[in-house]
Amino acid sequence: MPPKRPAAPSGSTPKRARRVLTLNEVLKQLDSGMSYAAVGRHFGLNESSLRGIKRRAKDLKHALASSAPVTSKVTSHVRDDALIKMEKALNIWIEDLNRRRIPLDSKFIRQKAKELYDKFSKGDDHGVGDGDDQGDGDNQGDGDNQGDGDNLKKFAASKGWFEKFRHSYGLHNIKVTGEAASADTVAGEAYPAEFANHIEQKGYRPEQVFNADESGLWWKKMPRRTYISKEEKSAPGFKVAKDRVTVMLCGNAAGHMIKPMLLYTAARPRALKNKNMNLLPVFYRNNKKA
Repeated sequence: MPPKRPAAPSGSTPKRARRVLTLNEVLKQLDSGMSYAAVGRHFGLNESSLRGIKRRAKDLKHALASSAPVTSKVTSHVRDDALIKMEKALNIWIEDLNRRRIPLDSKFIRQKAKELYDKFSKGDDHGVGDGDDQGDGDNQGDGDNQGDGDNLKKFAASKGWFEKFRHSYGLHNIKVTGEAASADTVAGEAYPAEFANHIEQKGYRPEQVFNADESGLWWKKMPRRTYISKEEKSAPGFKVAKDRVTVMLCGNAAGHMIKPMLLYTAARPRALKNKNMNLLPVFYRNNKKA
């Protein structure tokens, strides 16, 4: 086994500073007919970076001419117009589905992002051969600079892109629980007035207006939290019991409660052996899937 390289002392070798280029000068050198190798030696860049700048020359020139002065120092990466439009439209689409109570996952969102990007990139000029690339001997044989749009890097809606998009637009992944997500809030707000009008028209008395609802009762459920002494480090665990009974409660508007109904799996539980089921304080019913 070869010996391990000794660790460099901290602070002995400073980090290489990030190079900031004047893109206008780089584009002028590339347009003048200089080879990628010569331009790379002059600016200290590799050929792949220069080919990427050359491939996006039209977008870079447009960005420099419209938004930044000629002497501005900016990075060589310019976001695709179709990508920017897609992300804005995707965010609106997500907000619309949230208002309609439709849950989304990352796979669904990434698939929609591909569809939107294809839609916005149809009228884009990406992939069309630029006249500046013709006649340059150094560009021959380079698939990145050919006029075929299929050779250019396509938008893949990767997981990395989705994480950046999620952080940029402040999206959070939460767990949707309960019945509130599926409830019709608009109809619920209008129902009390309609119900009161219906009772007044029919002349119902409060003793004739009933309301009933069922609920699950986990009668063996233990609390999830407990208290321990300072000397103890942890509490022993236990298996969560899943025994449940269904209780149905009913009452009228006058304040009178009806005898509750209790639904359980056993026809006659062991605790009720030799008991008269009709004398119980509840209407007892059984169902195997209770």
